[in-house]
Amino acid sequence: MARHIITTVEQLFKTPEGHLPRLAVLIRNKHFQRRIKRIHVDEAHFIHLAGIGRNSIKAFRPAWGQLDKLKALLPHLIPWQAISATFPLHILKTVETKILRPNYVSISVSSNRPNTIYATPCVVNSIEEPRNYDCFLMKPFDFKAQPRVLIFFDSKRLTSEITEYLDSQLPPEYHSTGVIRHYHSGMSDLYLQTVHDNFTREDGRCKVLCATPGESVVCAYCFSSCQLS
Repeated sequence: MARHIITTVEQLFKTPEGHLPRLAVLIRNKHFQRRIKRIHVDEAHFIHLAGIGRNSIKAFRPAWGQLDKLKALLPHLIPWQAISATFPLHILKTVETKILRPNYVSISVSSNRPNTIYATPCVVNSIEEPRNYDCFLMKPFDFKAQPRVLIFFDSKRLTSEITEYLDSQLPPEYHSTGVIRHYHSGMSDLYLQTVHDNFTREDGRCKVLCATPGESVVCAYCFSSCQLS
């Protein structure tokens, strides 16, 4: 018998077509609810970032914003844990409102690691200025010596634009050869897997990967990394 269930938030609520997934039906069963000992919400910052619409833009993943409704259905004695490395005050306030109790306990630990070095580059005009990303390519370019660089963006559009720009900065023989690739949820599973493999394999051709945050949960290797919002 399973003791732990790992799921996405979408499995707990109605689909856009109006159907309840199997787990959503199960978790609303009173007998099953008595078997739940605790609930852990990983990447809880998505409650604010993806679950709530802002500035007339609809929520990207509205199920995240409905966790308070799920909590109201469950016995109040079930403890909830919210886990994240991204809890600035405005995001934490949303998480507190949605799933935490007023007397919750906060545990903070450092995200510093011995192999992590922080650097703050100077930005010209805005992060949408392509030349701000020149620093991630070796000059002159050397394919073998070029370190792997993973750049995170919050915008699919910017992900694509910077990928095209960086590719154009390579020597002609490396243009459109997969040295610079982009990665976001609008692409096919086959493409995403191919790009991921080419970036993570030691002999992979991809040296610079411009990605949205989805790639952050499946990367487990050494690289240079930059988060841009």
